[in-house]
This record gives sequence, structure tokens and C-alpha cells, in this order.
Amino acid sequence: AVLENGGKWAWKPHEVETLDGMRDGVMRNRTARELIEAGGFSENTILFEVEGIECKCRIDLLNFEGVIVDVKTTATTDRRGFDRQIVECRYDFSAAFYEAARNSLPDLNMAAPFLHLVVQKSPPYYAYVWPIDDSWLRVGRRDLRIAFDRLSRCLNSEEKGMDAWPDLVESQQMQPTAAPHWYLAQSGFHPDAF
Repeated sequence: AVLENGGKWAWKPHEVETLDGMRDGVMRNRTARELIEAGGFSENTILFEVEGIECKCRIDLLNFEGVIVDVKTTATTDRRGFDRQIVECRYDFSAAFYEAARNSLPDLNMAAPFLHLVVQKSPPYYAYVWPIDDSWLRVGRRDLRIAFDRLSRCLNSEEKGMDAWPDLVESQQMQPTAAPHWYLAQSGFHPDAF
């Protein structure tokens, strides 16, 4: 990774090669290149409130029209694979959070699209610009409201210390976990045999 050396950053040669390849992949994609070259606010800190709670975020690129560009790396080259990554990494949740930050700023189009600029982390470093559909954002917005409601209840609780914070894992500790169907099938068992 990155090593700190006397206040300077030192990159290993293979890391520089990967970063150069990813940059070149992004710039080969005409749509991605146009988004970047059009300019905007890049990695600026946005301070805002959600449900009365102070928040802070840094959007990769917020253009002057309000379009959010969120850069993501991936190992996949297809949209379905990236959709799985959205679910696994909860990009819908972070998209809703970034959207709330953008919407707190004056003079920006609150209906402007949310775009993922997706770049492969290995050769040939293909890059794609994939808009996130409103169905993803609706789930993310709902979960954001639930999370901030839970956070607000914890912050305003009369309980002190850790007693105010629910332990989500502990509440599930005595629930048995079953082997997934794919694992049973891979192990030679029929999932319905149990």
C-alpha cells in the first residue's frame, strides 16, 4: 500500500502501474472523460443535517448541475455483477446519503442523476458510467431514514454509555444458522433433504 516517508507518499511500482491503468481506462471512456473534464466539486467536504443530526461527506465528483459521480472499483465487467456489488457494499445506502448532502446545497438540481463511474481494478481497466436507478435509491432512502431514526433514539436515550446502543448481533445470537442452499448443493446434498 502507501508508505509514509518523511511527509512524502511513496507508491510501489505495481501500485503506480495499476493507478495509471485505471486512469487510462477512465479516460478511454468518452462519457467518463466528459464528466471529469466538465468539472465541478471534487472531494469537497459537505456539512449537512439529516433528521437533526449533523453529517459530513465527501462526494467524488459533484458537477455544477448537481449530478453526483461516485467512483467505484470492481472486478466485474457486467452490470449484473456490479448490481451484486451494490447489494453487498450497500452502495444504495451511500447513494441516498450523498443525495441528502447534495440536496442540502442551494442552487443545484435535486433531480440530477446519480452516476457510478465504475473502473476495473485489473487489466484491461475498462470503465463504465452506470446511472443508479430510482428503485435502488428508494431502498437506500428508506434504510437511511431507519438508520437515522435508530441513531437519533440512541443519542436521545436516557440510558448511558453502551446501554443506549442496541447490539444487533447479540439480539440474533440464539437463532440457528442454516447452511445455504448453494453450499448444500456444492457438498452433494439436496437442499430439501433437511
